[in-house]
Amino acid sequence: MYYFPFTKSLKIVCKIYPMKQQNIDYIKCISIKITTFFPFVSPFVADFIACQSALETAYGRSVVYQENHNAFGMKFPTKRLTTAVSESRNHANYYNVDDSIIDYFLWCSYNCMSKLDFINLTEFISHFKFSKYCPDPSYLEKINLIYNSFKSSQNEQTN
Repeated sequence: MYYFPFTKSLKIVCKIYPMKQQNIDYIKCISIKITTFFPFVSPFVADFIACQSALETAYGRSVVYQENHNAFGMKFPTKRLTTAVSESRNHANYYNVDDSIIDYFLWCSYNCMSKLDFINLTEFISHFKFSKYCPDPSYLEKINLIYNSFKSSQNEQTN
C-alpha cells in the first residue's frame, strides 16, 4: 500500500487553508467529552485523540460516524470488553458517540495503556505508536498534521 500522496496533500491543505470553524468545533466537542468522562487525560492528549477522531470520521461526516455513532473507526471487538452493541458496515455500532469514546478507552486499557500514558502527549504518542491501532505507516503523521492545524487555528482565534 502506498499512503504518501494523501499525506502530501494533507500537508499542503493544512499549510494553505486555515481549519474551518465546523472542524474546530468538532475537535473541541470530542475533546471536551473525553476530558469530562476521563478527567485524568491532559487537555493536550484529549485534543490529539479528538484529532484522531477527526481523521477517522472526516470531522464527523463519515457514514460510519453518522450511522454507527463510531467516533474512531473501531472494528467490533471479539476479545475485549466493549460498549459496542453490534456490527454494521464492518465497524462497531454504538448507541451514541459517548459510548464510542468510552470504548476507545477500553481499547487503550486492553492494550496496556495506563492513566499515566494520558498525562503527557509525548508519552501517549510513544505508547500509541506500538499499539498497532492502524497499519498505515503515516497514521500518526496525519493526526499530527490535523493537531498542529487545530492548535494554530486556536492561536489565531485568540490573537
